[in-house]
Amino acid sequence: MARIEDTDGIRVPFAALTAAVSLGVATFFTLYSLIPVTRTDDPGVGSAFVGVLMTCVIAVQVGTPTLVRRFSLRTVVSGSLAALGVGALVAGIAGTGAASGLALVALLAGGALAGAGFGILIVAGSQGVGVLVPGTGLGRALGLYGLITALATALGSPAGVQVGVAFSPTTFGVVAVVLCVLGAVAAFGIPASIGRGDDAPGKTQGAGGTEGNSRSSGDSVSSDASGSSGDSGTTGSGPVTGATGITGSEEPHATTIPGALRVLALTLTFLLLAVLFLSHAITSLPVLASDSVSPALTILLAQLGTAGGRWVGGFAEPRITRSGTIMLATILLVIGSITGVFTSNGETIGISAVILGLGVGTAQTVALHTAMRRTDAGRASVVWNLGVDGGLWMGGILAGLVLAQGAMLPAIFAAASILAIVGAVLAVKETGRP
Repeated sequence: MARIEDTDGIRVPFAALTAAVSLGVATFFTLYSLIPVTRTDDPGVGSAFVGVLMTCVIAVQVGTPTLVRRFSLRTVVSGSLAALGVGALVAGIAGTGAASGLALVALLAGGALAGAGFGILIVAGSQGVGVLVPGTGLGRALGLYGLITALATALGSPAGVQVGVAFSPTTFGVVAVVLCVLGAVAAFGIPASIGRGDDAPGKTQGAGGTEGNSRSSGDSVSSDASGSSGDSGTTGSGPVTGATGITGSEEPHATTIPGALRVLALTLTFLLLAVLFLSHAITSLPVLASDSVSPALTILLAQLGTAGGRWVGGFAEPRITRSGTIMLATILLVIGSITGVFTSNGETIGISAVILGLGVGTAQTVALHTAMRRTDAGRASVVWNLGVDGGLWMGGILAGLVLAQGAMLPAIFAAASILAIVGAVLAVKETGRP
């Protein structure tokens, strides 16, 4: 298991950020599932709620790095948790009774506020890791951060839904406020200046007074399993190039804006395809396997696999390179997706869900690190989160259409083939890059 060394005063802020985001993630994904689950008598209400929720999540993400630079990481994380908590409370109260008239307006308004809060929180979180952790330890720090926040989703969401179902959505709303207050308190472990004006431990001034991400030679993350000192390859600080924020001396062959955008576009495509398979694992696969495996168990296995994959991505990269980790994720996704649609055996489907989750989690971590090596932490976080949320949105729609047409097998084959091609191309492009 990777651990953060406190050589640059990183451990406490990193732990505080991870704890705060984890509490917010558990709250959000409970809300995402709870309202549709408790409105089975009126599925349209659940669909409208999720639509508003996700629209607001995506709408605020692009502007979040500016908020962090203006107000600091701690302020933005605390404020976004406050919005999420209040939104969850309003939605919980409005979602307890009949959802019509003013109650429906309040439910959607609560969803909008909670979605906006979460959208800001999740971008600020991954941006904060990039700001806090020097470049040589970034990959494994992202893996550890991803593991913990994904576990919060996998374990916290089912528990929260159970509270809402066993008692009432209002009860969950109160619990959500408590969780978000605890998260906001945890966020005060982040120094007040972090993020404001890109101030961070290890941050240096680039040419012309432009700040660039530091790439110190020491590693801020070590592995208990192997004692590895960090990523291989040379690092250094340099001027930020153009609108992309590329650090010139770190990526000498990706300093032009078109070159950086091509790499980011390919990374985003790879991430979108990976998340499409996550959507399959938590929507259509449970439906296909419902005769032999409980849908809830299939979803839980996929989520736990994703949590493990987030750590695997950070653990594997310094050992088999970023290129090798991209191929590992691709292979896991192809194997997991194809085996799951060829059998009705419960054990095989459960294994398929775990493999799919591992592939998705690995792809998420390596995609975020790849983006952060090509642009600054704020832009990389926006690209990554748009890819994840867009993939979940698109995957949910496509899964329903494919199931309705009875075309899951050819659809999975087509998606797996495209993913294999995109993953191979991205792996080749990343070969030898620091």
